[in-house]
Amino acid sequence: VETISLLCQLTAEGLGIIEQKLTGPMQGVKKLKIQDDLCDKDKLLALKRLFHRLPNVKSLDLNQCFGEEEWDRTLLGDLLKETPHLQALHLSGNNLGHFGIEVLCAASSSLSNLKELDLSECNLGDEVMKALATAQHLSNLIEIILESNNLGDDSIESLMLIINQCPLERLWLENYNHEMENHFSEAGKERLQEMAKSIRPGINVFF
Repeated sequence: VETISLLCQLTAEGLGIIEQKLTGPMQGVKKLKIQDDLCDKDKLLALKRLFHRLPNVKSLDLNQCFGEEEWDRTLLGDLLKETPHLQALHLSGNNLGHFGIEVLCAASSSLSNLKELDLSECNLGDEVMKALATAQHLSNLIEIILESNNLGDDSIESLMLIINQCPLERLWLENYNHEMENHFSEAGKERLQEMAKSIRPGINVFF
């Protein structure tokens, strides 16, 4: 088994049963995809125990698992610390906000192998981008997806810091959610393209 997809309504008890059914570490599992509301603390703790059985996961998809309500973002950091071989992390559609990004940055020492990061529609904004740009251990990223995040020209300096420290090949800044659109000016787009190409000639920036 290389892929585990849990596209259903999960409970902490259900996750516990899955963990019990696994006999020893599942070394061959490389991709884990979950589609459910994980705001519940007991679910997150159960998921963390499950991660102990999946030591070699390289792709983790938690898109739209965390809603608008309050949830313990520190537990997300704890989950990520259990995935040292992770190369792709998809968190699209989650209400991360500033504190969620701080947690992600704090866990970045466990994400040093990460090559693809999807933070589209995560309620970031220009100020939050400053925090993301300071993540010291995300230096191997080749693709970062920041679509529909209320980003604008004030994020250009932060984006340039990321481009400078990562071998980025693709930067996605398009819009697909009209309630959280990125709003770069035409001059800002041109400036970012020119500056990005001066550092990474092969980079593609998508608006």
